[in-house]
Amino acid sequence: MDGFLIAAVLFAALLHASWNALVKIGGDGLLTIFLFKALSAPVAATMLIFTGFPNIDSIPYAFGSGVILLFYCIFLGHAYQNADFSLVYPVARGVAPPAVALLAMVFVGEALESSVFIGTAIVSIGILLLTYARRIDHKVMLGLVSAAGVGITIAAYTLVDGIGARRSGDAIAYVAFLNLATFLPLGTFVMVRRRRAAVELVLAEWRRGLIGGCIMYMAYGIVIYALTRAPMGMVSALRETSVIIAAVIGTWMMNEPFGMRRFVAACVVTAGVCIIIMSRG
Repeated sequence: MDGFLIAAVLFAALLHASWNALVKIGGDGLLTIFLFKALSAPVAATMLIFTGFPNIDSIPYAFGSGVILLFYCIFLGHAYQNADFSLVYPVARGVAPPAVALLAMVFVGEALESSVFIGTAIVSIGILLLTYARRIDHKVMLGLVSAAGVGITIAAYTLVDGIGARRSGDAIAYVAFLNLATFLPLGTFVMVRRRRAAVELVLAEWRRGLIGGCIMYMAYGIVIYALTRAPMGMVSALRETSVIIAAVIGTWMMNEPFGMRRFVAACVVTAGVCIIIMSRG
């Protein structure tokens, strides 16, 4: 994994933490994600005009990813409604890297080098150290369960999209088509269950939706491109450095505490990332 690709994935981590913070600030996680996807859909459609469609072999993977994303959005929205951003985000992201590595090994036969495996494990441990709650009550526990669900769905769609992008013939075209394919189940679900609120939100917050949608589009687009060039587990682990950024955002914008535990966790994550980078697998 060359230096440019590593830098690109780390930049995607920054973008990812940013749009997740916007989801948390938005209050209603499911509707905010719908807003972002709805406003980024025209951008994706325009991109397809220039790239053309990806290979037909990749199309089922894009639609499969859309179904998984619907569950991701439901879990994420529920988690943010019940627990702090700086608690939900680390749990969700900490579950993902080892799960991606395991799934990639089982379904794609993609084994990580020992150093990358160790680095991935260290990153996940550091991520989980970032978790903090003022008190663990029933509501927070519900948020934690949903956060774990988010992590599992992240691993699932990362695997599906990694395979789909590799079969697409053009990662950029796959990203554009994927954005539309993933909007269909989410959009259908929201319009059936919460049509009035969704329409009102789009009309009132379309500028924020366009910004957030473009950030979301770019963040995952970079990751998908990286998945076609490097081992999935390695990309996933580097991507999850976004938790450090998320912890800073939670402290700065949401008055969530940042103490010694998070400083130590940040150091652990950084150590894991350094091991991964030095392996250059």
